[in-house]
Amino acid sequence: MLTYAVSMTPDMKSKLKGLLGNFNGNNADEFAWPNGTAVSFSNASNPSEEELFEWGQSWALRTTGDTSLFSVYPDGKNAATYGNSTFTPLFFNLDTMFPNETDKARAIEVCGGADKKECLFDIALTGNEEVGAAAAAALDAVANSNAALSNTPPVFNVTSEIRATVGQEYGLQLEATDDGAVTISVAQGPGSLNGSNYYTWTPSDTSNYTIQFLATDDVGASTSQTPDITVCACQNGGTCNFDTTLTARSSGFAIATCNCQLGFVGDYCETDYNGCSVTPCYPGVNCTDAVAPLSGGAKEYTCGSCPAGMVGDGESCVDLNECLVASNDSNVHQCKNATCFNEAPGYRCECLSGYSIMADNRTCVDIDECSTGTDNCHVEATCTNTEGSFTCACNTGYSGDGTTCSDIDECQTNNGGCDRICSNSAGSYACSCDVGFRLQDDKHTCEDIDECAGPTNGCQQSCTNTAGGFACTCKEYYALASDGKSCEPAISCSNDTSCTQLCAVINATEVCDCNAGYNLDSDGITCNDFDECANAANNSCDPTNGQCTNLPGTFNCSCSTGYQIEAGGGTLCDDIDECQTNTGGCAQVCTNQGGSFNCSCNAGYQLNSDGRACDAESQCLVKNCTPSGIASCAVINSVETCLCADGYEANDTMCVDVNECSTMCKGTNMQCNNTVGSYMCSCVAGFVQKTVNGSMTCEETKAFSGSIRITSVSFTSDLADTSSSAFKTLAASVESSLDTMYSSQLGAAFQSTTVTGFTNGSVVTAYTVNLVSNSTVNSTSLASALQAAVQAGGAGGFSFDASSITVADIDECAGENSCHAQATCANTEGSYTCTCNNGYTDNSASGAKSGSTCEATSTEEASSSQTLAIALGVTFGILGVAIIMAILVMVALKSKKGSATISPEE
Repeated sequence: MLTYAVSMTPDMKSKLKGLLGNFNGNNADEFAWPNGTAVSFSNASNPSEEELFEWGQSWALRTTGDTSLFSVYPDGKNAATYGNSTFTPLFFNLDTMFPNETDKARAIEVCGGADKKECLFDIALTGNEEVGAAAAAALDAVANSNAALSNTPPVFNVTSEIRATVGQEYGLQLEATDDGAVTISVAQGPGSLNGSNYYTWTPSDTSNYTIQFLATDDVGASTSQTPDITVCACQNGGTCNFDTTLTARSSGFAIATCNCQLGFVGDYCETDYNGCSVTPCYPGVNCTDAVAPLSGGAKEYTCGSCPAGMVGDGESCVDLNECLVASNDSNVHQCKNATCFNEAPGYRCECLSGYSIMADNRTCVDIDECSTGTDNCHVEATCTNTEGSFTCACNTGYSGDGTTCSDIDECQTNNGGCDRICSNSAGSYACSCDVGFRLQDDKHTCEDIDECAGPTNGCQQSCTNTAGGFACTCKEYYALASDGKSCEPAISCSNDTSCTQLCAVINATEVCDCNAGYNLDSDGITCNDFDECANAANNSCDPTNGQCTNLPGTFNCSCSTGYQIEAGGGTLCDDIDECQTNTGGCAQVCTNQGGSFNCSCNAGYQLNSDGRACDAESQCLVKNCTPSGIASCAVINSVETCLCADGYEANDTMCVDVNECSTMCKGTNMQCNNTVGSYMCSCVAGFVQKTVNGSMTCEETKAFSGSIRITSVSFTSDLADTSSSAFKTLAASVESSLDTMYSSQLGAAFQSTTVTGFTNGSVVTAYTVNLVSNSTVNSTSLASALQAAVQAGGAGGFSFDASSITVADIDECAGENSCHAQATCANTEGSYTCTCNNGYTDNSASGAKSGSTCEATSTEEASSSQTLAIALGVTFGILGVAIIMAILVMVALKSKKGSATISPEE
């Protein structure tokens, strides 16, 4: 069965009419004929089916004609084609429809009543109960739909906005009106509804809520209401302002603003306002926030006291000039040894010159400029600290104001009191003696060295001392040989003599004798060594600091640790100044003593248990003195001070090397080599260093290089290192032996030897031998002299290979020399000469080698010389021309007297 419903929008009113009635809002004119005339039924409220059928047929397409909207048909067809105008339907009559009572009863049952015409019609016409039942169901649905369409939903009486507070219960009475029963419910959102439709809700926070109420009538029609929601969450006594929200509403939800009590701020009055946040107090004054809530007029903060040196209420502070208040005022400044300068707030103390501020920034203590190295005293002056300053005084041997000190040449006055030779040096001077003399303990007087008392004279038999030298003599029946040392018998013995050493014919008898240092045995033949060391009276070794070692036919003198054999072939011992070499290993101060030395420390330090290092008495906390091992920090007079090892000076926190060469090694013919933390003085080429009474001088010399092999010593690797103790020890012993042997052969011509290196080959010794500047001894003679000394057994405890000896001249011009850059160097046997080049004048200092200082000839002198040369040239040129002209005239006159007349053609 076809069922359908037609719905129209309101704008279609009065535009539709037909079988479904007139859509014009008037329920009384639904039945009308196509021409618009109202249908008149026999029973208007209940017309018969026959009447309705007739009215329906009047609206058929074939009847209405052109009034129908259906105006287009398929080809050959029209409105009459459709439908059967002769058909008459079955009208409702149960007896007619169901002649059988049983069928009628069954149909009524299926249809649910005798009034269910549509259902009964369908069963009667189709004979199918299911078709009838479907019609009945459709009719019920239409009836229900009609009832719903004709029903109006309930009308709500609900507020348009809910204003609730977090944590507080909100209540609302819900009401709705309808022509039937109404049920009210909460369709969405929080809260609850009681049986009296009273709604309650307690918000827990300010989350975005949506609440929807629903009113439903007994037909099922419903009306919903979703009010706006404004939630208030004010804290700390704040009041809600529902008329103003924090933000624009979102889906009807908003949060109310709060009116906070004094002292609270924030969207919800949740924050105690920090009254100090705007820094209301004077800079530097402590601000304390007042705890909310506050009573009317109360400040939201409290300021502390004004800073030291200022007065006021803490919000406003003015400066107090402590520098000007009376001395008995408690606020008076506390500057000590300083000048007070007012500041806002407070004051500052600036130390007077020579003072340093303490940690309290008030007290100034004296700066020890002498310890910190901030004085301007000359390097050869003594600095004495005073309160707030210091004084400088030139050291002994110097003159000046202390900031500038010049060496005093003591030798210029009475020869420095020296008996013989006076040598000036930087800050001092030294007396020395000629070869063959030694300096007395008074360091001024010279006494003769008795070479005959020592083992180095080389005399075969007897020795006679002379002033500054000695002479070898021979016993009776012997004569001095040509070498001046050996003795030859006046009458020689036979070749088969049994004498072990010497033999001479005396009164026709062969008599045996011995060399010096030996005694003839009772057998009259054998020579036995005489031990000079057994009795101090028989040797000349230093009785206090020396030791005697007996050798075959002679003896050797050596010295205790800290001493060395005196220069010049003597046998006494001179103290070694250990402080001259690397400050004796002392970290700070080295003091030489007889045979030894002591280490000590600067102020603020104490000597370490190792006897050399220095430890600070008080540890520095701020300053970091560098470099480590050279710089150290000490607290002196409560001031952290950087102290430096000798050879360094402090530059704030760093110790830097002092260039001692700017003031040291200024003696004639000296040169200086600055090293890190120290320096070294040496003599220029052609001069030899001599130390007398701790002062260095340079004497002119003739120098040769030599080499000799020691067979009694084995080579070790540390002997190759000239700075090792093994090298220094062996070098000193070898130099002593070479000095002894050369002195015994050369006498006054010899000065000294210096070992320059050791190489492998047992031990091959390279050395330099120095002779007095006027010596005529050459390299060949030096080699022969050393060979003779070795063969004579004067090796001083060493075994030398005489055949290995070599001596050669040193070509100073090929290496370093003292010649000026504008001088020409010429090598000579044992020395060299310097000659200033053309255009330069020799201005070498007194005692220095000629040509060591060459200065350009002045411009005026050169100009004068050039002018003179030009004048002379012009004069002689004119004279020459005049002479030539005179000669030509004379020749012409002479030719004229003795010749015929010459024609122009000729």
